[in-house]
Amino acid sequence: MELAKIIIRSRDYLDKFTYDDYPVCFEEFSRKASFFLDDLQESSINVAADELIGCLERERALLKRRDANKALFLDKQVIALFLSPCCKKAGGKADTFAAVLLEKWNAKYPKNKYYLGTYEDIMKGFDANLLGLPLRKSSKNRR
Repeated sequence: MELAKIIIRSRDYLDKFTYDDYPVCFEEFSRKASFFLDDLQESSINVAADELIGCLERERALLKRRDANKALFLDKQVIALFLSPCCKKAGGKADTFAAVLLEKWNAKYPKNKYYLGTYEDIMKGFDANLLGLPLRKSSKNRR
């Protein structure tokens, strides 16, 4: 499944999970995943979620145990930080797919759960405030 390959290749985005780099990485991921979201059929959402989880699982089965556990965590992060928000942004069938994938993933991996979030929610997470004072700024705008 091509979407599983995109998720695996997108693990590198996690190293760039910063206020400055996340928007660019998110847009790149969205472009790559758009083919899948555009072709998604309402009748096959459950099958697509099962296939994605199965493909990722088969890829991890080729790894040593420690590496497989790390890959599981990385896959979860990519799904939570990139795929799910991308689906939420697309809306419709893609939004339904994100909810079904979440349900199936959390049932299969109860010790490795994730939650649905939007791009906007994630970006707000970078804006830490204490008593109304911003604690983080873009590293490009720091002086």
